[in-house]
Amino acid sequence: MITETVRVYEEALEVKRILVIKISAVGDCVLATPSLRAIRQKNPKAYIALLTGRVESQALKGCPYIDEVIIYDRDGRDRGWLRFLELSAEIRRYCFEEVADFQNNSKSHMFAMLSAAAKRYGYMKGWHGFLLNKAVKDNNRPIPPVDHQFRVLSLMGIEGASKELELWPSASDEDAAGKMLEADWVGDHQALVGINPGASPRWATKRWPAENFAKLCDLLAEREIRPVIIGTRDDSEAAENIISMTKSKPVDLTGKTTITELAALMKRLKCLVTSDSAPMHVAAAMKTPFVALFGPTAPERHLPPSQNYAVVRRDLGCAPCYKPVCSDIRCMREIAVEDVMKAIEGCIR
Repeated sequence: MITETVRVYEEALEVKRILVIKISAVGDCVLATPSLRAIRQKNPKAYIALLTGRVESQALKGCPYIDEVIIYDRDGRDRGWLRFLELSAEIRRYCFEEVADFQNNSKSHMFAMLSAAAKRYGYMKGWHGFLLNKAVKDNNRPIPPVDHQFRVLSLMGIEGASKELELWPSASDEDAAGKMLEADWVGDHQALVGINPGASPRWATKRWPAENFAKLCDLLAEREIRPVIIGTRDDSEAAENIISMTKSKPVDLTGKTTITELAALMKRLKCLVTSDSAPMHVAAAMKTPFVALFGPTAPERHLPPSQNYAVVRRDLGCAPCYKPVCSDIRCMREIAVEDVMKAIEGCIR
């Protein structure tokens, strides 16, 4: 018995322990799945934990590449510096040897340093870059988000990884999505196009006008395609505004799906029309074609890897401006409904 106990402890000491930090946001956590997969493939026997937010953790439910999720509920129970230090002490007890920081802000760098890991990988960005000891300089070139993460993987000796996004909706997620559609009299063979009118609450400039979405819904209905409006509870008012202006009857699922139920729903959609926000990444992960409406942000910096998508944008001198507030928002207002309809037809052809 003593011999067996010693053997178990020796094995535990031999297992590499890796912490991956991706605190926010939901879409960014979906974008981290290629990196998680690559780290697991490089370290098949390692103990890999992910430090992420409470809401964001739902996006990675069922992920086969991590052994444990450590929650940093920054807007809830982990609010404040005292709890931050307490959580850091809890992380330190894991004795991680390596940390891959894909969040790259002051708090994530501090989590990495306070973990006491010997190797701390990430981007040398801002005054807090010194908290990492294996850092790559951010040259601010406009490169896709997964490629941006892969520069950190290169520091870890990982090259040539697949960029394919993944999500893992369960059978119960698919059942729930199916029942939601059935409740709105959607048949098994009815053509559906998703409509995502929302964006992060602090990014009002990413939103296409509600009247444009309403016109698009009616154009889709004329082609015997049922629009399905998706989003969080924060998007419910926008959905109501759109529906009030339509002649057709879109399905309204705003605030009704979890992230993995949304992923299951994506399988039923012919295409998704979306702003630069999390549902775009969910669509890419589920191989659902999408039409992305870009205004204040640059598609070359934010588009997820996908085989079938279209970008619709206005070529204006002021865009991309990365302003979350704007009195004009021409970049989104001037995207024509007809151009979006053409992009949809190109994706579902």
